[in-house]
Amino acid sequence: MIVVSVGAGAMQYPFIQALHKRGYQIVAFGKGRNSDEAIALCSHFAPIDTSDSDSAIAWLRSLNLPISAAGSFAGGPAIGTLQAICNEFNLPTQVPEYLRVGMDKLRQQELYERFQLSAIETWQLDADEPLPSEIHELTDFIVKPSIGRGSAGVLKMSLAELEQAVNAQTLPAGTIIQEFKSGVEYRVLLMVQQGEIKILAPIYRNSYENTFLLGRLQYHSGHLDRLHHYLSEMIQRLKIVDAVIKADLMVSPDGIDMIEMDIGVGGGYYFKAFISELLQQDLIETYIDLIVGAPVKAIKPVHEQLCMDYIYNWHGIPITYDITAIESELNTLIGPHRILINQLRPERTGQHSSNADFLFTVIHSNAEITNTQINQHLNPLFIPVAT
Repeated sequence: MIVVSVGAGAMQYPFIQALHKRGYQIVAFGKGRNSDEAIALCSHFAPIDTSDSDSAIAWLRSLNLPISAAGSFAGGPAIGTLQAICNEFNLPTQVPEYLRVGMDKLRQQELYERFQLSAIETWQLDADEPLPSEIHELTDFIVKPSIGRGSAGVLKMSLAELEQAVNAQTLPAGTIIQEFKSGVEYRVLLMVQQGEIKILAPIYRNSYENTFLLGRLQYHSGHLDRLHHYLSEMIQRLKIVDAVIKADLMVSPDGIDMIEMDIGVGGGYYFKAFISELLQQDLIETYIDLIVGAPVKAIKPVHEQLCMDYIYNWHGIPITYDITAIESELNTLIGPHRILINQLRPERTGQHSSNADFLFTVIHSNAEITNTQINQHLNPLFIPVAT
């Protein structure tokens, strides 16, 4: 069986390694930070950007191989490429064409509204037009780039702040403006096979202090029945058959609103590692079962006290750190834990402007200590690097 990996970087290596151990022939492509170890396990590789679906499909066609499945742990534009490949080769995890809306936030919200998955009022800023009159009936807003990922550039503004920014022309044309809704925000991992929910893991999403960046993820079953009903209806409305989905949802007294969802990759390597511990099941193996069309068993969360905290460098300059000292501090502070280091090594940049800028995550079961407290304890251990 031949399986395509969209991407061949360090985050793809565990996926490619698992495929190799199962005896699958692996075809992969990627450009930039590729992993030599991942490429060595592939029978065919090409330096094609994971955002370039046309070139990827043309190359795959040129191989003249019977492709049976495709998968990825990459995010962003790679999701669209994965969807394109699945549809082009009629693979088990193909999705209806109308679900391929890419990273355009306005098109995403239009899709969610069309299928009654969200009622969040959304507008796109036009540089030559005043703010729509209905905006003045609201008090608070979420403002974000029309194309973006990782919570980069996401702001909360009052009506007065929004009007001031528009008058000062500090917001670029195309900026997305949404009404602010309060409630409980979830990052949900959903796995569907033959139209049935096999895995539903509702993860409470708590933002990093005074930002919209990922702070703490923690299993929370308080709205499980409502989420199950909502997602079951979503599967039927969208005609989803076989898919893994990462969905960001807002649960409020008014209902459930879809903020954003990715169909095909399920939230990236770190999120999958956390869910694997939560389920006490290797999610990579389950994901492979799904994409190759093998039966997927229904699984429920087991380790319900589990948390995953994102640790950032708030010094504003490049730093380094002694992992032994970090481990020692965490042993005293929270007890048993597991550290997942960000392979992009953002400590070299000195910034924390998107979700990709976390230094590492910490998986543990001590929810009494907050994400803010853990970051406060660890940041003094970071060592500034001269530039």
